[in-house]
Amino acid sequence: MSHNHDLNPEDIRIQLYTLSDTRDIDEDKSGQLMKKFVENSSYDLAGYEIIRENYETLKKSFNRAVEAEDIDVIISSGGTGITRRDRTVEVVREILEVEIPGFGELFRHLSYKEIGTRSILSQALAARTGEKIIICLPGSPGAVKLAFNKILLNELPHMVEMARS
Repeated sequence: MSHNHDLNPEDIRIQLYTLSDTRDIDEDKSGQLMKKFVENSSYDLAGYEIIRENYETLKKSFNRAVEAEDIDVIISSGGTGITRRDRTVEVVREILEVEIPGFGELFRHLSYKEIGTRSILSQALAARTGEKIIICLPGSPGAVKLAFNKILLNELPHMVEMARS
């Protein structure tokens, strides 16, 4: 359901983060997948980084992206579970202005069809901070595929348009 006033994907700059203490670029299947989705759908890739999963590093990276003039969307993969190491959502909740609960609800609903009741353990989240959209995805390639194919590629232009309004 695209609306005429929505932005074109090439006008939307996306910063990608993979949260991991163990992966490097070659082993980062989820990060590579996110990059491919962004590049193949003509969105503008602002950057891609692997960030270590500690609170200070996460906070610094997210804040840097939020403050950057040339970034519209921040999408992270990883750190959305419920273990003590999973801090992504905690960090993002400190900087978000408006949570977009429908994203997490829809993501878990679609995820349930693929992985069953384990989907309840995901804290997948979308939010608005200033004029930026932040999306936090689970770290699995399956979660990245699901989010991009079923939600993000279709909805990002509208989300960014709304964030700027």
